[in-house]
Amino acid sequence: MTTPPNQAPPGPASHPCLADVQRWYNALVERELTKLDQPAAADFFRENFRLRQVAASPAPTGTNLKTKAQQSLTPHVSRFNARTGEPISWHISIIASPTDQTMTPQQGIELASAAADPIGPGASIVRSEYETSGDREPFVVRWEHTHEGLPVEGDFIEVRVNGKFKKVFGVTRLWRTPAMGTTYVER
Repeated sequence: MTTPPNQAPPGPASHPCLADVQRWYNALVERELTKLDQPAAADFFRENFRLRQVAASPAPTGTNLKTKAQQSLTPHVSRFNARTGEPISWHISIIASPTDQTMTPQQGIELASAAADPIGPGASIVRSEYETSGDREPFVVRWEHTHEGLPVEGDFIEVRVNGKFKKVFGVTRLWRTPAMGTTYVER
């Protein structure tokens, strides 16, 4: 079988009863969580745990399925420019909290600069400080863009760093190269 261009080859086929096994497993976990007086955790379990088939073998009364449980730790949100494919932003929730202010501002700027790379010409830091955002206190570094001494409206790079873990958890980049003499620049 050949795979069309720009398409991943198909993965291994799952046994038709894998969905039944998943429902049985979810019900089992839900019963156990209810016994522990944590029925709300069952919703989290259903959304974040999946069984993946590892092997299938014939058995006298049907088929033995060997499965592994997979867990989704956190949502990872990414935005891309549909025309160019260039990343616009990304955010990883699990790294965002808990936070504290143990990281020095210089460490925060160094981590943010590495995540924002490449930082184009005309970039200048306009903000580098801890910010209170709900129950979080991320360190935020923001660059704005100037071209030939004029601000490029709407262009910026913003990086959010967790001071406790010293890890970047979010980057937003809206950056253009001005084309002087044209009527507009497409974003």
